[in-house]
Amino acid sequence: MDRRKRIRKAIQNGYSPIDVARMQAIARTEAKKMEQEATEIAFVDMLAVPCSVLAFDYWPKSAKKKMPEFIKEVVSLYESIQVGAVTREEIIEEFEKNSGIKLEAEWYRAKEEANNESQGLVKDSQRLVKDKSRRGEI
Repeated sequence: MDRRKRIRKAIQNGYSPIDVARMQAIARTEAKKMEQEATEIAFVDMLAVPCSVLAFDYWPKSAKKKMPEFIKEVVSLYESIQVGAVTREEIIEEFEKNSGIKLEAEWYRAKEEANNESQGLVKDSQRLVKDKSRRGEI
């Protein structure tokens, strides 16, 4: 069911356009919280796995000395991406050039599509509220 149909159905079920907008805002807020939690969990997992491999398989005798600096560099690079100093694409390109390994970023494209979808829901509900307001229905 597309967005407009869902909004119309909610209105037919007794919800006002304002109620629909509020529910969507709550849903967006909850989705952002869940996304943040998932991101934090994924970051820790994605840091723990390579650190474990490095510590046990490559640096068994020197991990305690090398690991803090390695983690500091990883976090620094991650923060650089977050503030826009460097892009994921640049990091992936550099990694692929230096390692000869091709990385795929399907998950990133899916995230962008989900963000675009939620922005579309907001715009649709705002248009619906404006239309109802113009017609004097709210």
